[in-house]
Amino acid sequence: MMKKLLITFLLFTSGFSVHALDSDPDFDTTTNTVTFPRITVNKGERVIFTDVKLLLNPDGQWSILQATPTIIDGDLFLADNAKKEGVITTASGLQYKVLTQGKGASPAATDEVTVHYRGTKLDGTEFDSSFSRNAPSTFALNRVIDGWTEGVQLMNVGASYRFFIPSNLAYGERGRSPTIAPNEVLIFEVELIAF
Repeated sequence: MMKKLLITFLLFTSGFSVHALDSDPDFDTTTNTVTFPRITVNKGERVIFTDVKLLLNPDGQWSILQATPTIIDGDLFLADNAKKEGVITTASGLQYKVLTQGKGASPAATDEVTVHYRGTKLDGTEFDSSFSRNAPSTFALNRVIDGWTEGVQLMNVGASYRFFIPSNLAYGERGRSPTIAPNEVLIFEVELIAF
């Protein structure tokens, strides 16, 4: 409890109000640092930080050495991206851009689809790619993240789309360790080969 009160105080003095401490911090007395994997704070709007590390300076003040905001970055990206030419936003918040039109029918959520795809984070880091493996993937469309299920149903065979998937339609608060952090927006380039 004392640790949580200390972190709350530290963030409050930095202009944040703590919404939820999602895990107990780890104090390292040899380096005068405190580290915790995830914290939810408010500073105008709700922000979730991951990989947070604070340093106790010789003057008794605390500095934030490291903190990765995951929700605010994704929300800002999606808000800006929605204004770009050719980007369409669905009612669920999924965004997509048609790169190549296909022909014919579209798959249903219960169909098995064969696709080529590349998945990247907002910083451009590729975390998965059938293109890199030089082999398309086949799977049941209702057995993947919601953003895929919704998006691929918009496509026709031969189409290529770029999907911008909000975290709530991807891996949400759980993430997919170790490659995808909690609440991360993902970008997928998908080519529908068959269904």
